[in-house]
Amino acid sequence: MHGTYEIPRLSADQMTAGLEAVTARLLRTLTVYDELASTNLWLKAQAGGAGATVVLAERQTAGRGRRGKSWHSPACHNLYLSLDWVFAARPDQLAGLSLGVGIKLAEVLAPRLQHPPGLKWPNDLFIDGQKLAGILIESIPDPTGHTRVIIGVGLNVLMQGEQRIDQPWTSLVHHVKDPALLNRNTLASLFLNALLPFLDHYLEQGDRYIQQHWSDHDLTRGQPVEVLSGETRVQGIGDGIDEQFRFRMRCHDGCQRSFSSGDISLRLR
Repeated sequence: MHGTYEIPRLSADQMTAGLEAVTARLLRTLTVYDELASTNLWLKAQAGGAGATVVLAERQTAGRGRRGKSWHSPACHNLYLSLDWVFAARPDQLAGLSLGVGIKLAEVLAPRLQHPPGLKWPNDLFIDGQKLAGILIESIPDPTGHTRVIIGVGLNVLMQGEQRIDQPWTSLVHHVKDPALLNRNTLASLFLNALLPFLDHYLEQGDRYIQQHWSDHDLTRGQPVEVLSGETRVQGIGDGIDEQFRFRMRCHDGCQRSFSSGDISLRLR
């Protein structure tokens, strides 16, 4: 499909035209660049404010994933999108946000793909054991009790044949029901239509929504898993998330353990 599909350039006008009215009201600016070091880094250098600032790039020269890993970002093939949102909350009140963003992306893609993607905690999207998308969230608290959150999404759309990725991966081009979904402007609009209203109501409804819907997409529940924490390896069975949105596992001795984001690598065995 890639060989015959004409790849439209990213267009702020086309994305904006695809936004629902409620989403457009929550948007401050939407900007597209041919190249940035990193969309997240660009946003961090801007001032925050009411509504979402959204930035996309055709190519990133220093894209980043979780735990400081690089995110391979070739030109004009994938979706590299970052946005910010200011919450009247402390970072510890936003513990589930990373999972919620993953759920929203999964909900956008699931009905439009031949097989729905699943989530590997906290927010990586996989299809058939291959990574489709990753999400990086950075929190910047201020003295007033507010927190500015920067959300970065990397979604493989038309990438093929890349050798510099250290894990199995896949692209939307192999899974879509309708090739129209390969238009990255359409993808961005669909995602923003799902995500911005979710962010707007997160403090009132987000935690409950995540607890209710995480299991719909959880790849590891009931599956043998291995958690890597530093030099320590812990094996057991995935058991969803706990009330603090930590990854929960049943150990072989019958005990339950929870692991927090940032210091572990979760791998299906």
